[in-house]
Amino acid sequence: MVSENPKAINFLDEKDPEFAGLRGVRDRVAKELWSAGIGVADKHTEGISYDEEQLLWSEGVLGFDNPRMLLNTVFFYNGKVLILRGGREHQELKFSQFSFGAERGKNYIQFVEMGSKNRSGSYKSKHSNKVIKHYADPSLGKKCYYYILSFYWQKVHKHYDGNCFYLQPCPHVPKESDRPWFLCQPIGRSTLDGMVSKMCNTVGIKGKTNHSLRVTETTRLFNAHVLEKIVQERSGHLSLESLRCYERASPKQHENVSSILSSSSPLVFSKINENEKCVKVEDDTRATFVKDEDTKLFKKEDSPQNIHPTFSACKNCTINVNFQLK
Repeated sequence: MVSENPKAINFLDEKDPEFAGLRGVRDRVAKELWSAGIGVADKHTEGISYDEEQLLWSEGVLGFDNPRMLLNTVFFYNGKVLILRGGREHQELKFSQFSFGAERGKNYIQFVEMGSKNRSGSYKSKHSNKVIKHYADPSLGKKCYYYILSFYWQKVHKHYDGNCFYLQPCPHVPKESDRPWFLCQPIGRSTLDGMVSKMCNTVGIKGKTNHSLRVTETTRLFNAHVLEKIVQERSGHLSLESLRCYERASPKQHENVSSILSSSSPLVFSKINENEKCVKVEDDTRATFVKDEDTKLFKKEDSPQNIHPTFSACKNCTINVNFQLK
């Protein structure tokens, strides 16, 4: 209505004095609710930890033993590696978007995006589609993304003339080894929307969604100190500001911060920068804090180096040494 009639009243417009009183009441109510603890906590989609991912494997939710397990595994790793948003992007996946190749002696999978939330493909859009080249890592064994997609290809692609990526799994493994594991029937949007939630609920993990995979891998890349530009290329975010919403501290980082803040001695650091490997504390403990290369935080070193001798007396060239354990 406002766009059709510029003169229409908009009570949400902060510059419009007509509803200044109403907006004042709105702000007072919001402050009262905030003071009462309502709406204080930010609601973020929870990621999936390494332990939770391993639980999905150990409990048979992910795996290669039957069509359902294989479907779960492909969906899970597509969400991780391609950093997809949710059910819609999964539903729109096509076999034609994937290709296998090799260079410098390494196999890879290349994925080419065909339109998304940020890249609609319209004439006005100036953003090119996301292109991902993911290299195989043989050390991961069957958990390698290249192996997972290759196995899925064998069980689906040569028996299917369509282009939809996710197909209904057969109820059982076919007795004939050359028979397909999947029916020629695409999976619906509603089923794809609840895939991760259903997988996690099976093993008692609550509060996870398809978006959790996107959060998980973007956060892991940040914690691994991957360049923002590379993270942005993989995730498909248009701006660094929106990308940084996924930059969250890991539990280990919080643990190290707690260790530092819980110290009973005052910490006086003369200088801390990215290149320093260790810092000595200028207090009576003379403790040494060593930088954790994973978290870039300083943690107290528990080693004999922190046991400093105190010379209590020197007489006739005899040295008495007392060791004080701090």
